[in-house]
Amino acid sequence: MAPFIIDIIWLLFANGLGWFIFERKKPKERQSVKSILIISVISWIFFKTFYRAVKMSNGTATDALLVGAMFGSIFLLICFGIKWFLSRKKAA
Repeated sequence: MAPFIIDIIWLLFANGLGWFIFERKKPKERQSVKSILIISVISWIFFKTFYRAVKMSNGTATDALLVGAMFGSIFLLICFGIKWFLSRKKAA
């Protein structure tokens, strides 16, 4: 199992990046962090899943972190792309 500090770092990084990309320029009244929190939890689930898969297959901790970070960030980018597409479609 990944150390607890890695999970916290992943969630803070994903939330911070999502807020920085989507919410920082909006007025305070229109800011919503709920969708970004959901996106970061989804990417964290994929990070943990791939991390555990590598660790269970007798991989090293470094290999597990690299694979987890790679696939977690891929799903983070996919979710950010979906959010961007939906918010752009909603604004038009």
